[in-house]
Amino acid sequence: MEKNTKLLLQARAPMMWVSTLEEDHTLLRIQAAAEELGYVVFEWTCIGGFGQLSSGTHRQPGNGQCTNLDQALRAVAEYKHGKSLFVFRDFQLLSNRIERNPEYVTLVRQLKQLYRALSGTAHTLLFLAASPTFPPELKDELALIEAALPDAAERLAIVQTWIEANCRGIPCELDAEAIHRIMAVSAGMTSRQIQSALARSAVKRKGIKAESLEDILEEKVSVVKTSEVLDYIKVEASLDDVGGLTGIKDFMAKRAHAFSPAAARYGLPVPRGVLFLGPPGVGKSLMAKVTASIFQIPLLRFDIGRLQGSLVGQSEERMRIAFVIDRYQHATHFSGW
Repeated sequence: MEKNTKLLLQARAPMMWVSTLEEDHTLLRIQAAAEELGYVVFEWTCIGGFGQLSSGTHRQPGNGQCTNLDQALRAVAEYKHGKSLFVFRDFQLLSNRIERNPEYVTLVRQLKQLYRALSGTAHTLLFLAASPTFPPELKDELALIEAALPDAAERLAIVQTWIEANCRGIPCELDAEAIHRIMAVSAGMTSRQIQSALARSAVKRKGIKAESLEDILEEKVSVVKTSEVLDYIKVEASLDDVGGLTGIKDFMAKRAHAFSPAAARYGLPVPRGVLFLGPPGVGKSLMAKVTASIFQIPLLRFDIGRLQGSLVGQSEERMRIAFVIDRYQHATHFSGW
């Protein structure tokens, strides 16, 4: 994400739209990338107006006021000082609120004119939003960046950093293997969710222990439920529950080693997926459960029946959120196809 942000800033892109599920964390990364290129970073919210994020003394747009969106955009257009990045936090919610009102037409035209005003200047306007869905009328003006959730290396660093910072006065009984398991289970969670789950587990267990893996998994279940179309499936199956299928069982037992810390250090790629195809009753669902059990990873079920929403764009948004969460999982059971 930082690489794409820096590239667009270097190209003097007038407007950007950054989609993220981690607003604060992503803003810090954006700020670091922008300041590395010499930008002064300002943020705007609908309750606080403009605020300066970068160090130093700089004149703020609209003298720091402008809690009204129209006033804030005008202040950006009129700003003539330095090399600046303006990060707007609440634009998506405000624009959705007026989408079917006459003010929406005015807002779109205002942004098109602002795009022309910013073109060729040293200023960039960046909208920070929870979804990549922006006004379609601005598809030629807005450069889209999707900020990914923490990958395996980032999650491992989050867990290790939290333990180092918080486990000085409480016991920590996790070895490298256990930390790796927590990293794997926390796939699809934001950095804040991972840290919160670790903190709750530390209070509950009076330290970070082997049972903390169960606490992280509980938090993971609540995250999965927010998608509305994904269900977490509790797994209690093993290879002994499967009759026949000797070849696939042997394959699964061997590939389970690909999820170990040793495999990660060696650089062995994690299996990307397995397709079970056959008529009803031959053990497809059971094998999905057994696969999750062997690999010691979460099992998710994609419910096609809950995909359809009553509001315009709701079905697409549910699908997008489901795949954002699923993108970071190692095993998912899709059913109903």
